Amino acid sequence: MLADLSSRPDWLAELRRVDAPPGPASAGTRFTGESSLLFHDFIGVSEVVTAEPGRQLEERVVLGAGMTSRWTLASDGDGTTRVTHVIDIDFPSGPFGRIERWVLRRRLAQLQRRSLAALDGAARHPQAPSATE
Repeated sequence: MLADLSSRPDWLAELRRVDAPPGPASAGTRFTGESSLLFHDFIGVSEVVTAEPGRQLEERVVLGAGMTSRWTLASDGDGTTRVTHVIDIDFPSGPFGRIERWVLRRRLAQLQRRSLAALDGAARHPQAPSATE
């Protein structure tokens, strides 16, 4: 599900639209997406840096500020997979940087929790293909 970039708006809380090539992402895959964060809409460009099926998907994202989004997967041995998401972001500096960083950290943490819960729900209850598919 992580590597299917076109399905991300279904579970990634801030992502509204994505323009990605079909099929699973691989290292070098570039795509664009439209996100909404703190009452602002952003167009971002991403490139997959690392794609190890069942282990890790890392991408470099430029969305106003540069950031790296790293998804790590680990089997829990009971048939489930633990997903960890780490975001390394180049936070703003300047006179309001400290306040902006505080607000952004809180909002990103909220979005991250919602996205991981939605990903878990989608994995546990995959939608059946519709009659038109």
